[in-house]
Amino acid sequence: FIGGDQFNKITHEDLIKTNKKFKREKEEWEEKKLDGWEVKIDTFKPLKLEVRRPKEKDYSWQNTEYETVEEKFVFKWEEDVDYENKKLHVYPKYYVKNGFLMYTRDEDFYNDKTFKQLDPFQKEIALVAREIFGNFVPQILSDTTSDYFSSLTMSTMGRIVDDPKYRKRMIGISNDITVTPPFQDYYNSISQVSALMTGEKALKKVK
Repeated sequence: FIGGDQFNKITHEDLIKTNKKFKREKEEWEEKKLDGWEVKIDTFKPLKLEVRRPKEKDYSWQNTEYETVEEKFVFKWEEDVDYENKKLHVYPKYYVKNGFLMYTRDEDFYNDKTFKQLDPFQKEIALVAREIFGNFVPQILSDTTSDYFSSLTMSTMGRIVDDPKYRKRMIGISNDITVTPPFQDYYNSISQVSALMTGEKALKKVK
């Protein structure tokens, strides 16, 4: 089981900025070109999120009321600045894929504090997961153990695999990215190849 950090507009509030603020900042970055700067701004894909905002009121003494509105946000930007050569590169550190938070750069995955804390065996599994899914943000809950196979019976393992609802109730694997379409397609393809080569399926097809 590989835990991935699922994007949540509340818990990841510190990672996003309004699209309006981004556009204001972008204008300032573009203005640097007038001073001879080489400016590169990567694509920022806006996120449409529902947020609560105070309603406009006619009189200041009225009680504050809130309404749910849809606004556009982007992930916080990173700035690579080379003052000597007057170069600026702005890029988003994260993006969302299949509901999971993803790093835009490989080095951010390798420098992730959770990835660095994994033991060699866990790292190998995480690297395989990365090859399939991309630069996901690894996540391990503090109240769980990594050795699921020794702590769970085979019957329990079967229920986890066959019943998505049961899987979600198991502590520590509710954010398992192996149930996402990229993983399912990959392992199903391995199963089909194994069947052709050996006459028997080496892996059970993912439901």
